[in-house]
Amino acid sequence: AIFVANPDLRGKVGGERQWERLGSRQGFDNFMAANYENIRMTLEHTASILENNPGQTAVLDLGALGCGVFENPPHWVAAAYRLCLEETCAQNPGLLDKLEIKCSIYERPTGQLGHLGSIFNSVINTMPLDDVYEMTTYGSEAWKSVLNADYPHGEYPYLKEHGADLALAITS
Repeated sequence: AIFVANPDLRGKVGGERQWERLGSRQGFDNFMAANYENIRMTLEHTASILENNPGQTAVLDLGALGCGVFENPPHWVAAAYRLCLEETCAQNPGLLDKLEIKCSIYERPTGQLGHLGSIFNSVINTMPLDDVYEMTTYGSEAWKSVLNADYPHGEYPYLKEHGADLALAITS
């Protein structure tokens, strides 16, 4: 079994005030780059192990990458997983035949605790790939919707700080 580590990405996007920076292009790009780097390294390591051990299979256990305590936005973390999985499987034909992918994300039966399991299942397994790309496109309506949905304290208050930048991105 191979597990993806759950890093605290707040330091890579601006320290403890991560949520204030996610509304900016640089903050968002830094956040996604940190996720992509972590996930790609794990997937490349997994592909290498399976390539060098014919007949071997593996279980890849995807965690929520800090979507709980560290308040990382779950839709974007799940999107990073999906996009990296698509990329890695395209580069390694037959990888999925040797790999079982699990999401060990605890979800209370009542659906509380941020419904992380539902978000990850939807983004990784059922959401059309075009929709995944759209929600990771800075300034798009889908991107703003995710920002508001994942912000742990109600509606995302920092869009006003980046309003001109976002208005330009959304109208073009």
